[in-house]
Amino acid sequence: MNMFKKYSKYVLSLTLAVLLSSSMLTGCAVDSSSPGNASQQSIMTQEELGPAIDVKNRHDDALMAIDGVNGTGVGVNEEGTPIIYVFTIREGVKGIPASLDGFATRTEVIGEIKALAGYRAKYTNPMWSGVSTGNAGECAAGTIGCIVKKNFEGTEVRYLLSNNHVFARENLAALGEDICQPGRYDDRCRIATNRVADLSAFVPIVFGGANNNVDAAIAEIRNGVNATSQMAINSYTPTNTPQAAAVNMAVKKTGRTTGLTSGKVAAVAVTVNVQYSGGVAKFVNQIWINSGGFSNSGDSGSLIVTSGGTGAHPVCLLFAGGGKSTFANPIGTVLTSLNVTM
Repeated sequence: MNMFKKYSKYVLSLTLAVLLSSSMLTGCAVDSSSPGNASQQSIMTQEELGPAIDVKNRHDDALMAIDGVNGTGVGVNEEGTPIIYVFTIREGVKGIPASLDGFATRTEVIGEIKALAGYRAKYTNPMWSGVSTGNAGECAAGTIGCIVKKNFEGTEVRYLLSNNHVFARENLAALGEDICQPGRYDDRCRIATNRVADLSAFVPIVFGGANNNVDAAIAEIRNGVNATSQMAINSYTPTNTPQAAAVNMAVKKTGRTTGLTSGKVAAVAVTVNVQYSGGVAKFVNQIWINSGGFSNSGDSGSLIVTSGGTGAHPVCLLFAGGGKSTFANPIGTVLTSLNVTM
């Protein structure tokens, strides 16, 4: 989901950052023909799917070792019965079992998954969330997810939240580097003038087979910058109450490339290999949204929230995708990893 060559990885990662090509993520609307997206299906929590998740986790290494498999997850079929998804890069992958310990498997061809407008202009009064951003040291663009905070001896410090590959250049950045809005890709790659924050922390991405949980980073907002978690433009504001993802949960997001889009969670407990410019990284315990048009390159970093109900509760942080697939980190894990709160 993100890169016109090197840059698309940040766009889609959603920031997907500008780094994924637009052909990788296509949609916004819920695809009612896709498994797990039927409007009449009830929501199933991760606790209710626990037995299937346990089976998937036990077989993960063997499934991921099959040539052509690049991910797994747990969802439900049209009857509401838990199933184990096996994601593949291409059609015709051999060796995938029809079932695992009593749970049917379902193969989904999702293609290669990449780290991933819309709101690409400069926003100053206020600087909304859901708009273009990036590291001033590269020509790329992703999305500001929202504002998070820490308290230091009674003093509240506010940060922009996005992906490592949007703010920290895939581990290559030094703390203190300038973060700009919009990302330089959206200003014809000229030297950044609207420097709004300083890179403060990021969770390193580990390549080569080790497990990753999040692609996340924060940047301390500079004095005088009027930043808000309210989404562009004068849209909804996320609550400060995160909610765990559940299969068939209705969600929405605002991102740099595709703007405001809606979809449904199709699988949880997802394991997926993601292509970055620096190599392939394996992520575990992720969330899959298979709604066409939900995200595209440059949407990386977008905050995905609940849609409808009592409010826009944070669910996950968009970071990768391809085809009609979007992948995201659970927001609770993101906040804990960076030691911040909504």
